[in-house]
Amino acid sequence: MERIDFTINIGLVGNSDVGKTCLIRKYTDPQNFKLPSKKISTIGVDQVVLKLKINDYLARIIIWDPAGQERFQSMTNSFYKGLDGVLLVFDVTNEGTFQNLTKWLNQINEIKPCPYFIMGNKADLSHERMIEEGDIQKLEKAFNSKCFLTSAFTGENVDEAFNTLINVVAPQKIAELGG
Repeated sequence: MERIDFTINIGLVGNSDVGKTCLIRKYTDPQNFKLPSKKISTIGVDQVVLKLKINDYLARIIIWDPAGQERFQSMTNSFYKGLDGVLLVFDVTNEGTFQNLTKWLNQINEIKPCPYFIMGNKADLSHERMIEEGDIQKLEKAFNSKCFLTSAFTGENVDEAFNTLINVVAPQKIAELGG
């Protein structure tokens, strides 16, 4: 059995149907990923676990996928407490999901502030895009965070978003080990 040096808990947070589950699957199993033929909503909280070598350490990365529906809010609030980092996800073709980012960030910050980045998913659907580049730049400034325009379908910026967050969190975890 391999010795795990530390664990990083990452949560994808945002409205239902923004593609959180697809982004996780694209990141963790890109060769076998296929977009589902119909929308399947997460019930409660799901998770995917993988191992990554970071410097000379073996890290367990747990990626949490909470339901975006309001009815699961009390359940997902308790999971925020264990997060080390968050990817706030919105759908570039749905303005409501973009407007709700402040709500999601406020919920997280009330429970446990942690590093975060923003993912504007479904960037491949440029013909349906509702969120313009200027809006994204304003968001980055207001949230003091980078926004990755991603596509679970094409894989655009998916690895970059996850890896950037992991690389922000990992040094703190390594420091806690005395490394």
